[in-house]
Amino acid sequence: MSDEKQLDKTFVSRPTIPIVEKTLDKMDKPLPEIIRPYLEKHTKPITHADLVVQARMFLLHTEGCNPVFIEQGSGYEKPDVIGWRDNLSFVIECKISKTDLKADSSKVFRQEENLGMGEQRYYLITTALFSEIRGCIEKYIPEKFGLIIYGDRLGNGCRNRIRIGKSGDFTANLREERKFLRARILEVQRYGK
Repeated sequence: MSDEKQLDKTFVSRPTIPIVEKTLDKMDKPLPEIIRPYLEKHTKPITHADLVVQARMFLLHTEGCNPVFIEQGSGYEKPDVIGWRDNLSFVIECKISKTDLKADSSKVFRQEENLGMGEQRYYLITTALFSEIRGCIEKYIPEKFGLIIYGDRLGNGCRNRIRIGKSGDFTANLREERKFLRARILEVQRYGK
């Protein structure tokens, strides 16, 4: 069977827009081979690293923070993303599983809120994880923590962030924040990065 007949059987309803029709007719590869890289790129599972990038973008562009640091720490807390704006500090913890959320809640600086960094604190989770914990969200997300969800919430293949809960005000551990900033400044002095 020729590629064109196979293409017609695979895609019964082809677009009727003339420009698109001409483009489809000029293609050497069957359409599925052409769109496969796009589909693989946009349907791969969301990783922790993807969430960290989204958290950084959230602090830079939505909250207007500068500087923003990712996965660096000093002392006992190593936030996934931390940033400062004016006189306010933000911490975002990225979680992709219920186990990850439970483990985070057992940390000392989560149990004693004045020991943790960040005057505004958020969890960034995937839409899949949100669906799992929706009925018992208080069990997994501490009181006063804001919540940001990332993923394909409309089912159209487009991933986006949505903030569904704003963070309450925390008393940040300024000593830990200063140690963190001092360590970053020393890194720049030593290594130039």
